[in-house]
Amino acid sequence: MEKPLATQLNPRIISDFASELLFLVDGESPVQTCVKDGVLINANLSVMRGKVVDEKGEPVGGVFVSIPSSPEFGQTLTYTDGTFDLLVNGGPTYNIRYRKRNYLDVDRRIKTKRGDFSWADRTVLRALDENRVMVDFSDAITLVQGSKTSDKDGDRQLSALFAKGTKVEFVMQDGSVKEIDDEIHVRITEFTIGEDGFHACSSTSGKCLHLRG
Repeated sequence: MEKPLATQLNPRIISDFASELLFLVDGESPVQTCVKDGVLINANLSVMRGKVVDEKGEPVGGVFVSIPSSPEFGQTLTYTDGTFDLLVNGGPTYNIRYRKRNYLDVDRRIKTKRGDFSWADRTVLRALDENRVMVDFSDAITLVQGSKTSDKDGDRQLSALFAKGTKVEFVMQDGSVKEIDDEIHVRITEFTIGEDGFHACSSTSGKCLHLRG
């Protein structure tokens, strides 16, 4: 998605913060979609901004950006340059989530201000590990390993063991729980690889890994 042009304003008229930014949610093709009617209060508006890159530092476009705890503000997508704008009511600290297919989800907290812009910390999206192993829970034991990695912390390869009879529960997007007790495909991905590892992790301490079925 290309970055949209801001509303053209009359330079002879003093405009307020809201009039300059409502184009993000208005019109036939708004940048920010699924916003609940009446939720945005003009006097309290704030814009959250950030930039998303991949492991090579290249911008990642088309990343869904939303606030899971406040779905009334809808969602937006990062532009082709990796940046985004998300219009909210300023004042609170929001937990935003970045999500794109074949990448790990990342959360960031942003403290907002009324009538101002607030920037999220630089965010790196980590692609899912290429190693994908089928785990059959009727087998005695199954070893799942991620790809071999190396950085200043040394060489390593993440591993997980699944014993016979293991039961797995998936929490679906609608909140329902699905139990799997026969077989699944599993891959293990470490967030914190390389110099940019810290920026790829939702946690602020230690190593982060992700195990996905």
